[in-house]
Amino acid sequence: MSNLKNNENQDKKEDNTNQISLENMSKNQIKTLLSKRIATKRKTISGATTLETNEYKLFEKDREKVRIILAKEKHIETKETILLSKKKDFSNILEIVKRVEDEDSKMKNSIKKNSIKKNDHTINDPQSSIVLPGGFKIDPSKSTITPQSTKPKGSQMPIIIIPNTANCIINSTNAQKFLEQGKFVAPEDYIKNGGSIPKFGFIQIVRTRKQTKLHYQLCDDPKKINKRDWDRVVCVITSGAASQLKNFRWKKPVEIFNEVRGIYFGYEDIKPPILVDSWKVKKLTISKNKRHHDTTAVYDFWKEIDIFIQTKKPFMKEYIK
Repeated sequence: MSNLKNNENQDKKEDNTNQISLENMSKNQIKTLLSKRIATKRKTISGATTLETNEYKLFEKDREKVRIILAKEKHIETKETILLSKKKDFSNILEIVKRVEDEDSKMKNSIKKNSIKKNDHTINDPQSSIVLPGGFKIDPSKSTITPQSTKPKGSQMPIIIIPNTANCIINSTNAQKFLEQGKFVAPEDYIKNGGSIPKFGFIQIVRTRKQTKLHYQLCDDPKKINKRDWDRVVCVITSGAASQLKNFRWKKPVEIFNEVRGIYFGYEDIKPPILVDSWKVKKLTISKNKRHHDTTAVYDFWKEIDIFIQTKKPFMKEYIK
């Protein structure tokens, strides 16, 4: 406090002397006097250097924090900022596109050449069959051209299990004609005309879809399906009796109808058996008299088969195109 009072008194004295002598001094002398006075104040004020040192330290701390923040900062760029960058050059993009197109055209040409080589016919053996583009082959011993068969091997065909009992309206007596042609013949009419329920084991049927012939196998005896072929079973046309499911690979109806699509055919005016309502099966109806409704029932049947194969049997590629 005493220092501050002394400084104030000194300033007052200097002000009084300055007021007296400033009038007689030149401008340069006044400037020199002012600079000396400022230097004197800096020396006399206590703690000035300490304040400057503390301010410098605070500034250094802030600068360190800013440096850390900037180091962690991620610069977000847009397509406009990238295009405006002087270091980016996109002139080679057209060259890259052209190179990719050339490679694609080369690959297509090589595929065409390979397909032509496969379709070339042999001329060394006059009796050998000549294969033409489109899958047609000529046998010199015959005078007609026949397309190559697209029939899959027996080990690749989907299997549909059907009942061979008279209490089911779709069984081994009429299943083939019904599923191939959409024509229903009641089993009782078949038996009245002197027929008996056949037991054929396996029989092949052909379905035409989008001008493509697809081959399936009907099986009326699950005992004849070996362990490996159970993976090809896609459907069981059930009679509604539990005895039909005895010789299946799976023991419980819940497991069976989870692994195989269950279909029940019944007359529209007759209620299905009680077990059918408790099973996971699709119920389709057939009219006793309206034969023009048969095609609708067949369409609904194949629709269920296609959906099941697509979701459960993706390895049967030709059947889910």
